[in-house]
Amino acid sequence: MRYSQYLAQTNVRHKTVSYNLLTPKPVEGDPDALKPKKIEMTLKSAGNLLGPYSYVRIMDQIKAVVPLAVYLILFQVLVLRQPIDQAVSLCIGLAAVMVGLAVFMEVSALGSCLLERLLEIIFPKRLR
Repeated sequence: MRYSQYLAQTNVRHKTVSYNLLTPKPVEGDPDALKPKKIEMTLKSAGNLLGPYSYVRIMDQIKAVVPLAVYLILFQVLVLRQPIDQAVSLCIGLAAVMVGLAVFMEVSALGSCLLERLLEIIFPKRLR
């Protein structure tokens, strides 16, 4: 699948930035002109950058956790006939679980990539 087809199917909002706007311009007599400058990032631009990425990860966890939580709540109310005590703390706990799962999944994916690279270095190509 081509990237443009992926973007069309997922409806991701993105901005196109020219590479020429990101690279420094050469200046005669200044050898440091081509060295990249430190990127200035505001809190809003960091949120705009991380928002879509985090949104997808959190939504994956919501799709996994909410049905289970609804099932357990219905079981407690309908079968056990027990009221839900401290519903606010329950919702805060569920939100913490979803964020924690999203972070865990991201870190485990990163760790598996690092392990794969390490194994590529350790084992010769003929053993693969």
